[in-house]
Amino acid sequence: MKLLKQIIRLQPLEVADNKLKISTKIYGLGLLVLAIFTIFKMIAANYDLYANYSHPASESLKSADSILMIFYILLISVFIHPLLEELSFRLWLSKNRYRFLLGLGFCLIFFTLIFTDFNRLLPISPELSFNLSFVLLGVTLGYLLIKIVPKKLELPRMFILIIISSILFALLHLNVIGKQNNLLGYLIILLPYFIKGYFYGYITFRIGFRYAFFAHALHNFTLLFMTLMIR
Repeated sequence: MKLLKQIIRLQPLEVADNKLKISTKIYGLGLLVLAIFTIFKMIAANYDLYANYSHPASESLKSADSILMIFYILLISVFIHPLLEELSFRLWLSKNRYRFLLGLGFCLIFFTLIFTDFNRLLPISPELSFNLSFVLLGVTLGYLLIKIVPKKLELPRMFILIIISSILFALLHLNVIGKQNNLLGYLIILLPYFIKGYFYGYITFRIGFRYAFFAHALHNFTLLFMTLMIR
């Protein structure tokens, strides 16, 4: 409970706190949030207020027919996707002008690629074209923003930035949750993403970007490992 209050208030760590240990505890809180909302989903489903869906990564893992394919799915879902999402939604949670604008560039490119499939114009695999487009276009846009945006830019309070980041992180997942019957169905799915986004935002702000990536990657690995065990 103390750690949760600390996160909500964006309070700094104690000097003696172990960063990796705190990040792991926050990862555990993320799993607890997911478990609570899973119960909500089960209750809502009984009243036809929630339409069940399965994450594409889980579906791919269930149908994987070789060790190599399983390894590939884990590599993408546990390393590549969390890294891209952290660069897009947490890198700009900084009072450093360069990190803020570079992260904002990544975020804008990420949404563009997700909702337009612009990267599919490249004659290579969708996954590779997405990653290459993300890096090249994200860095380019970030560089342009650094050059164009006035140096006296005053950034909003960190609490506001983290809230915006968490909302965007939740909305991103609209492309994987399927069609729901009503607003409650969407809220039950998106609220855990918002909360986890806030957790990762706190880690980035108070602990460090790499620890947010660690917590995010570990969370994805845990869910996919559970899928692998029961498939």
